[in-house]
Amino acid sequence: MKKFIFILFITLFLNVDVYAENNNKEDVKSYINLITSDDYIITPNDYDNLSLMQNKIDAKDMKVISLKLEKDIVRYPKNKFNKEFNLYMEQFKKSGIYNEYTLDFLNKNYAVDIDYNLLLKLIKAYYYLNLKDDYKELANNIMKYISLKTDYDDKEVIYMLSDDDLGWNKNYLKNIDSVFEYFLLLSNLEIHHGDALGRYVYTGSKPLKINGIFTLSNINNVEIAYPNERLNGYLPKTDFMSYDKSVQLNQISIRPKKFTYSSNIYPNILETGLLGEVNFDAEITIGMDSKIDLSRDPEENIITMYIDEVKLNKVTGSVKYNKEEYGKPYSNTYVYKLSSSDGYVNLRNAPNGKIIQKININNNKDTLVYHYAGLYDFKNSEGSLYVENLQEKFYKKSFDYYNKINKLLNMKDHKSGSWYKVVYFPDETNEDAVTGYIHSSQLKFIKKSDNEYY
Repeated sequence: MKKFIFILFITLFLNVDVYAENNNKEDVKSYINLITSDDYIITPNDYDNLSLMQNKIDAKDMKVISLKLEKDIVRYPKNKFNKEFNLYMEQFKKSGIYNEYTLDFLNKNYAVDIDYNLLLKLIKAYYYLNLKDDYKELANNIMKYISLKTDYDDKEVIYMLSDDDLGWNKNYLKNIDSVFEYFLLLSNLEIHHGDALGRYVYTGSKPLKINGIFTLSNINNVEIAYPNERLNGYLPKTDFMSYDKSVQLNQISIRPKKFTYSSNIYPNILETGLLGEVNFDAEITIGMDSKIDLSRDPEENIITMYIDEVKLNKVTGSVKYNKEEYGKPYSNTYVYKLSSSDGYVNLRNAPNGKIIQKININNNKDTLVYHYAGLYDFKNSEGSLYVENLQEKFYKKSFDYYNKINKLLNMKDHKSGSWYKVVYFPDETNEDAVTGYIHSSQLKFIKKSDNEYY
């Protein structure tokens, strides 16, 4: 019944000309009751009706309307922005996250991070400009009870909108779509033809401490990790899964401000030169200022989560990628053909050290070895990405993280002078892989597992 009455009133009062000719005291009172109800938000669209009937509105009711308008100015931007909220949260999935637990966690615990004070200032300007410019008598009546100019400055807003190329001026703020377009531009939130730029903030009432398995890889995010998407390309793979699997942070690059691991976790876990990943028993802490940055366009597809801490307790297992995966793009691996005048190449345990295997290359097929050159320079890449970003304070604090994971997984170029540490697959299987050093004079460069994407 209430819904029917609401629709009836909307139908009656949208037609301003008809209403102007036929309004009476009962109609006026019904309209006042409607717009001052809790479910209704007064907007500049109501100025026409209020202007037409203002001579039939007594001072007491005008005060009630004015005070309600003052409250609705605060309610309106939140109400309108919430309608757009799902459009921005959907960008997580479009970026390549398909894990339902991850998406569920993000939707429950993160929201679009906006400067609400800026939005409120622009909305107030929207209400005020439409009122004072087009409804001077109504403005005088309303502003007997409230001041719409609070936190608003003509010169400041005009300066903010003084982009001659786009033709912005103070009249730009008289259109609500323009208000939100400009606000999103200032807030660095954008969705355009499949591209997206956004920032999301943790919405929990207290920090989250979660125990589970934290995964680190000595490669950047690659086809091996995510075969369907070029996601987080230059960043090292990091995943987390709580023990009950209710929290999963997959396909997100995790950046802790504090990164610690106990003394029983030895350094250089993947020092053999094999590409792979290590799983740890761990505890993560998502703090009150945890934020996520998303940048998605044809040249990069990056989701970075900044949290308070990752604490590694012990190693629970590791995985070594097989031979075929060494040739995948983005793994930053150099492929060499062995070359020797006597038909043999010695694989040594150290530069010019003890021979651990003599490789016979007198056959009809190429004998290949693989040299891992470490991670792409994700520190500098990420720094460039966030050079003008509000996340810069997190980025600076996470430098310790970069240094520690490089030490932990030995993610560097395994080369000593003219000696290259390489991986050799004698029987084309991962189980038989042998790592050692070969002199550069016996290596003929074939290709680099790289791509112009970087």
